[in-house]
Amino acid sequence: SPQARPTADLTPFGAWLLARLAEREMTRADLARAVGRSSGLVAKWLYSNEPLPASCERIAAALMLPVDQVLEAAGHRPGASPRSD
Repeated sequence: SPQARPTADLTPFGAWLLARLAEREMTRADLARAVGRSSGLVAKWLYSNEPLPASCERIAAALMLPVDQVLEAAGHRPGASPRSD
């Protein structure tokens, strides 16, 4: 089953997402329901493809996180530290 996949196979975003779920005592199925997507798509987010920006917005809402934090974790924002001009 997809649940049995080793965490070593996680993408960096997948590892980040699983940690956020664990903090909230949420399962992948809980997240899938909260974002209105299939559990198969959630598995893709963990192991292969980062979510698209629109899905990042749904993930942020479901996890009560700032959208930018999710976008950055998914690689849609440069993870640069604030510039000091």
